[in-house]
Amino acid sequence: SDAQRGLRSAESEASRARASLAEARAQLGASRASATRAGETVRTGERGVELGLTARETARQSEHDRAMAEADVTLRRAQLESARAQVASADLSVEEARRNLDWTEIRAPFAGTILSVSVERGAIVSSPMGNVSGGTTLMTLADLTDLRVIGQLDESQVGRVEVGQPVRFRVDAYPEREFTGAVHRVSPLGVVDTNVVVFDVEIVVNDPNASLLRSGMSADVEIVTREHRDVVVIPVTAIRSSGSTREVTLASGARRPVRTAANDGEHIVVLEGLNVGDEILRDGRSASSAPAPSARSGLLPGPPGRGPR
Repeated sequence: SDAQRGLRSAESEASRARASLAEARAQLGASRASATRAGETVRTGERGVELGLTARETARQSEHDRAMAEADVTLRRAQLESARAQVASADLSVEEARRNLDWTEIRAPFAGTILSVSVERGAIVSSPMGNVSGGTTLMTLADLTDLRVIGQLDESQVGRVEVGQPVRFRVDAYPEREFTGAVHRVSPLGVVDTNVVVFDVEIVVNDPNASLLRSGMSADVEIVTREHRDVVVIPVTAIRSSGSTREVTLASGARRPVRTAANDGEHIVVLEGLNVGDEILRDGRSASSAPAPSARSGLLPGPPGRGPR
C-alpha cells in the first residue's frame, strides 16, 4: 500500500542520515587529531626558533597548518550538527509514516460479526483522533454470542423490576417459540416518550436457542416480578373492593372476602378465601377458580423491545 511504501522510504532515508552522521563524527575526530598534531608541531617549532632561519620557516608553516586544522575542525563540527538535524528529521518522517500505516489497519474493539459496512473502497474517511465528531463510521460490529434485548418500562412498573428477574419474550420470526432471559440493568434515568416517562431495561438472553435470534428483531417482553406455587387464580374482573376488603361473588349470590396477591393484568392470585373448583361470578357470568401450580403472578408486559443486539 502507499502507507507501507512511505514507511519503507522514510526508514531508508533515516538509515542514510545515520550513516552520514557516523561519517561526520569520524571526520570530526580525524580533524581534531590533525589539529592536535599541528599544535604540537607549532610548539616544537617555537622551541627551535633560535636555531636559525630554517627553524623560523618551519614554525610559520606549522602555525599555518594548525590554523588550517582548526578551521577544518570548525567545518566538521558544522557538518556534524547538520547530520544530527538530518537524523532528527528522518526519525520524524519514520514516525509519521508508521502512524499513517497504523491508521490503515482497522482494529475491532472486540471479536464479533460484521453486520454492515458503511464505506466503499477508495472513500475518504476521517480519523477519530483529529475529528471532534468522532471520525467516520466504517462498519457495525456485534457480538452475537452475547445478545441483549432493550425494552422500556413506564414509571408505574419500574419499581417492581429488579436485576436478575427472569424474562420471557417472543419475536415475530418465531411466534410459537418462547425465549428466556434475565434482567441485566434498569436505567436510572427516565425519558419522556409520547408524554409518558419510560425507563430502558436491558435483558440478557440466556435461551439455549438464542442462535435463532438476529440483531434488530422486535420482541414482546414479559418480566416475572414474583412467582407463586400451588395457588388459586381467578379473573381480575371477579374481584370487588369494599373499603379495604376484597371479595368475590359466588354463583349462589353470596359474597366472600378473599386475600389476594399480585396479578398479571388478566388473572389474580387468591391466597385465602377460595378453593379450587369454587364457582364465582365475573361480570355477571359464571367462572371457576382454577389451580396454578406455578403461577407467574407478576408478569409485566412492556412495549415491544428493540430486540436482540
